[in-house]
Amino acid sequence: MDTAGQPELPTDGTGFIETGSAYITLSKGFRSGGLSESPTADLEEFDPEEVVSAELGLKFDALDSRLRVNMALFDLQYDDRQLTTIVVSPQGRIAGATVNADKSSVRGLEIESTILPVDNLQITVNAAWYDGEIEKWEDVQLSLNTSGLVPGAGNDVAPVPSGPSCEISATVVENVGAVESCVIDRSDENLPRLPEKAFTVAAQYFFDTSVGTVIPRLQYSKKFEIDACFDRISCTSGDFLSDHEDLSARLTWVDRGQNWSVSAYVNNITEEDYVIGGQPLYDAWGFGGYVYAPPRMYGAEFSFNW
Repeated sequence: MDTAGQPELPTDGTGFIETGSAYITLSKGFRSGGLSESPTADLEEFDPEEVVSAELGLKFDALDSRLRVNMALFDLQYDDRQLTTIVVSPQGRIAGATVNADKSSVRGLEIESTILPVDNLQITVNAAWYDGEIEKWEDVQLSLNTSGLVPGAGNDVAPVPSGPSCEISATVVENVGAVESCVIDRSDENLPRLPEKAFTVAAQYFFDTSVGTVIPRLQYSKKFEIDACFDRISCTSGDFLSDHEDLSARLTWVDRGQNWSVSAYVNNITEEDYVIGGQPLYDAWGFGGYVYAPPRMYGAEFSFNW
């Protein structure tokens, strides 16, 4: 464990904790802006994303260096966080576009631990809890007008089914017709692709042989309540909200000089079925398409280091 520049916890060598460190960090970062599609012929800019991060952490070794634990309690405050919404492109295609949510935050606790209960056996246990919020975000909700009404002709445009009450405006997009839009408040939605909590347990054993080391590994992970939606109605419907679960196995051989390695693996052994993405077009079309996790998959890897 690299503890350079970090204060060591006091210990006399006879307690539970043998060596360790605690730290506090405060930092500021950003992600650059760019250009995004819009329902007009123009490219629209999205702003840089800025984040202020505060973290309190603890690292220690214990039980005669057979236990290592890393813990971090953190708070992330975002300005102009870059999120994905749905637009109709100038070519008449439904497309994702990057926009900025004014205010959002993520708080959480992450724990990583490695245990060596007996020689050559390594067990990893990781856990994380997250609380993410969209605090302020005004987005534009789009719906294709199939009523045949012409914008600007004095006709009332029907509101988006199941959508929030808002003042509807409409424009004409080539090859599509009228596209209805309204500004809506999306600050009550989940942060996309952020699990509520996540757990991982893995075990691997190192068999030393005359021709190298053989390492079987078994891993189980589960992430709870991940939202893979984009537009307003798909995000509030819960149809794209799911738990992600995976049981995988790997068998690796490494030669004695640690230059060659060969691995065989299988992922999603139990063939869990859950949504990982799709086409959440509820606002625009009133329906959506789903992308599910890959089924059980086998594979092999080969590597050479020099």
